[in-house]
Amino acid sequence: YEERRAFLNQVYSQFNNLVMAYQQLKENAPARRVYAIGYPQIINPEGSCAANVHLGKSEAEFAVQSIDYLDGVIAKAAAKAGVTYVDTQHAFDGHRLCDSGEKAVNGLTKGDDIAKFVANESYHPNAYGNELLADLIARATNNLSSPMPASQNIANPIASDSLPILKDV
Repeated sequence: YEERRAFLNQVYSQFNNLVMAYQQLKENAPARRVYAIGYPQIINPEGSCAANVHLGKSEAEFAVQSIDYLDGVIAKAAAKAGVTYVDTQHAFDGHRLCDSGEKAVNGLTKGDDIAKFVANESYHPNAYGNELLADLIARATNNLSSPMPASQNIANPIASDSLPILKDV
C-alpha cells in the first residue's frame, strides 16, 4: 500500500508541472497545436502470458491501474491548460502482452542496458505498436489539425484511498 501510495503521489506531484509545460508550449507560439498523448495499456491481465512477460496477475493489474491513473492526471492537466488530450489506452487492444494477436509491445527483452541483462525496449511498443499509436493519434487529431480546446477550470486530481490501485493491497 505504501509503495503504491508513493507512486500515486509522485504522479500527482507532476500535475502542475504538466499544466505549466503545456501552457508554455502554447504561449511561445499561440497558433501551435499541442496534443498530450496518453499511455496505452500494454498488458491484458486476464490473458495467457508468454514466458517473456514475467509478470504475475497482480503485477499486470497494477500496470493497468497505474496507466489508468497516469492517463487521468495527464488528461486533467491537458484540459486545464487548454490542449487536446489523446486517449491511447485501447490502441493495443488484441495486441497487448498476454493477448493472442500479433504483439504491439515487447516483453522482457535481453540486453545490457539495465543490470547488464535487460534491454531498454522491454515493455515498450515495438514497430507494430508504434504504427498502431501513430494511426490512432492521426485519427483522433484529424491528422494533427484539430483545433485546441479552451482551458477548463479543473481542480487538481486527488490520490484518494478509493482508487482501485490502492484497494486489496
